[in-house]
Amino acid sequence: MAAGPRSEGATVGPVVAGPPVAKSLPMSDNDRPIALVTGASRGVGAGIARALGEAGAVVYVTGRSTRAAPRSDGLTGTIEETAEAVTAAGGEGIALACDHRDEAAAQAQMRRIAGERHRLDVLVNNAWGGYERNTGDGSFAAPFQGLPTHFWADMFEGGLKPAFLTTRHALPLMTTPRPVDVPPRTIVNVVAWAFGEYLGNLWYDVAKAAAIRMIEGLARETA
Repeated sequence: MAAGPRSEGATVGPVVAGPPVAKSLPMSDNDRPIALVTGASRGVGAGIARALGEAGAVVYVTGRSTRAAPRSDGLTGTIEETAEAVTAAGGEGIALACDHRDEAAAQAQMRRIAGERHRLDVLVNNAWGGYERNTGDGSFAAPFQGLPTHFWADMFEGGLKPAFLTTRHALPLMTTPRPVDVPPRTIVNVVAWAFGEYLGNLWYDVAKAAAIRMIEGLARETA
């Protein structure tokens, strides 16, 4: 989960989603891989969405930054711009506004994908709101007792929760029969991680460790 107001160095941890599918469906001309990339207005998410477009995928580009409602902190990038870049790269980009902290919104986006495509082949959990109130005044790196309490909600509600909710409601679409030429379904979680090294902010470190643990647990449950 790593796309907030700025991109962060990230490692990608794949999770295999869903049991083996007993039979595949015939592939038609319109059955390209169907992907969803969350937090794709800018940064890492936008880059992943474009790369999927280059591979010919249909990519649902989600996030809160739209041309009608840009980010209040003045950052560039919208879901519409990324969707257009996906299409220009050879795929089909579809902009879909979604606040992934909101379970009703997460469910609504899956209903739309189900209605339009009937399945989901690739999920990239990239939404991350943990930086939103990092003003650059040094408080982000403050010792534990000096950390502003809002960082807890930002990182867990805005960082960990979106991946949990999105994955939970995506799984039914990722365990349906798939076309013959579409590879096995894949969930990718983008997360900053230093392989156990402390990340410098206690709540940030705990949130990222929790994300890694969630990936491990999800892999076991969907194996």
